[in-house]
Amino acid sequence: MSTCVYKVLIIGGGFSGMSAAIEISKKGIAVDLVEIDKNWRTDEAGISIGSATIRAFAQIGILS
Repeated sequence: MSTCVYKVLIIGGGFSGMSAAIEISKKGIAVDLVEIDKNWRTDEAGISIGSATIRAFAQIGILS
């Protein structure tokens, strides 16, 4: 499959942004990921790990 996209900018370094960056880079496309929080903290954030999340983590290869 050929692509005309060579570089992608992802705005937001949360779970979705990081997952998108992983999957896009697997296709050989350069990725720039930017986050407004210079400390990239996890304060006041939470995540619920359900079966759909576990399957998604396994699919993108970050589940050990």
